[in-house]
Amino acid sequence: MALQGWIGRSAGQIDADSPCDTVLFEGINLDIWHLRQILYGDGAGDFRTPIDGHNHITTNSAPLGTNTVGTTQIIDDAISTAKIFNDQVTTAKIADDNVTYDKLKQATSSWDVTVITASWKIVDINQDMAHWPQMKSDLAGRITVFGGASGAAGDGNFLTGAYTHQIWAYNNHGFNEDWQGESVYHSNSEQIIQIYRNADDRITGVMVTDSKHPGGLSGRDKNNNITSDKMEVLTYDTHPELFISKKDKRVKMVAEEIRKTVSHDKLKIKKSIT
Repeated sequence: MALQGWIGRSAGQIDADSPCDTVLFEGINLDIWHLRQILYGDGAGDFRTPIDGHNHITTNSAPLGTNTVGTTQIIDDAISTAKIFNDQVTTAKIADDNVTYDKLKQATSSWDVTVITASWKIVDINQDMAHWPQMKSDLAGRITVFGGASGAAGDGNFLTGAYTHQIWAYNNHGFNEDWQGESVYHSNSEQIIQIYRNADDRITGVMVTDSKHPGGLSGRDKNNNITSDKMEVLTYDTHPELFISKKDKRVKMVAEEIRKTVSHDKLKIKKSIT
């Protein structure tokens, strides 16, 4: 049965001289029926009867119709994983195009490192769910890059062996070269900034990486001997100005920009670290 519309009373039906006629009582009766349908239902298929402990899971209430609840009806932070039962969100319940790239939690790992002539620098990405990195430097004729080296430095075997998250770069130029790159990855954890310095206290590299699965920068000389620089770590707690916010502890800048900032403000950075 369709929902009975609300009739209502006119001013002339309820003044002192108005008769108690069929029209008045029929209108009152229909309005009572309207309220009964709204509050309790009438047993027909169009309505559900509320009961004690009404739980809105379709046992005693109608399922939400298509496009009933949109993003504008849900306030921020209203739905959390603790409020969704296991196995309740399935592929069949997620419409095509509802999960988009910008809705996935992501961060950018980046590096800026000096590669000394006739030597190697190694970038260890190490993040889970990391995308293949993008080189940000013009390397043609000066630096040769190998991905996923599995044995000797730069043997060129991609995505094999123990070094599948590493990128190796060899400087075959006559001068030291700066090498920059970025890699997008998916993570819910905060980021950290690694500052590398040589024995002369000069900055040799900067890396923005994940705090739970941190990467790193290392090197090898022309004889394939491992070389290492001392590393300092900047976090939100030590340098909040370099991060987006207390809630979103991703780094504001890429490694190249941070290296310039630290180089021009070296004493401030060193004093706060030591």
